[in-house]
Amino acid sequence: QLAAASDRLAGLGAWPWAAEAANAAADAHRRRGAQRDAATWSRHAEASRGRCETVRSPGLVVAAGPEPLSRREREVAVLAAQGLASRVIGERLFVGTRTVESHLARIYAKLGIRSRAELAHLFGGDGPEPPAPPG
Repeated sequence: QLAAASDRLAGLGAWPWAAEAANAAADAHRRRGAQRDAATWSRHAEASRGRCETVRSPGLVVAAGPEPLSRREREVAVLAAQGLASRVIGERLFVGTRTVESHLARIYAKLGIRSRAELAHLFGGDGPEPPAPPG
């Protein structure tokens, strides 16, 4: 319902409220463990928030962003975004192909994406910067 409200508010040009509703939808998905949906609605919230940069409200504060990638996940993501096959990534990182595929599954879930093409888009500069590892 929060997601639908965000869409309706965005359609009306009510960007601050659309951002708040999208942010609340992301938080609700995050609480129930749906990281992909949480990431999607976080991006919607950020897009709506970008249309009202000077507006500040408690509902626009992001309490918890997407789960950050680990150092190894980031290494795998960068290589996969460059178009390398899982076997080649495994050889470079001294892990098995199945390990690479497991990392990719976690990466996709954390970033709210479903494919190497989307990963390349995110890492290629045409989309938002993927979360940095904690540091």
